[in-house]
Amino acid sequence: MRYYLIGLLIAIVFDAAVIAGPESRAGDPRAVACAQQESPDAEIGCLARAIQLDPYRRALWVALDRAVARSGRATITDAELTRAALKFRGVP
Repeated sequence: MRYYLIGLLIAIVFDAAVIAGPESRAGDPRAVACAQQESPDAEIGCLARAIQLDPYRRALWVALDRAVARSGRATITDAELTRAALKFRGVP
């Protein structure tokens, strides 16, 4: 019984590590690079573009939430995010 519980605990810890992935151990390099932008709007544009390229990367969404809060906005719409990403890419 004791070995069963130890094995179960190891399996739970392993599963949690796999689910969390590398994002829990280190910040996303794209999010860090975007945070170094000169203005909150440039940071939001950079993150919006990174999210377009990899929408399942949770660290990018978390960084975007922080950037939106730092910009003084309460929320941002999908349309505003799309425009910000296009502006960041240099598309008129």
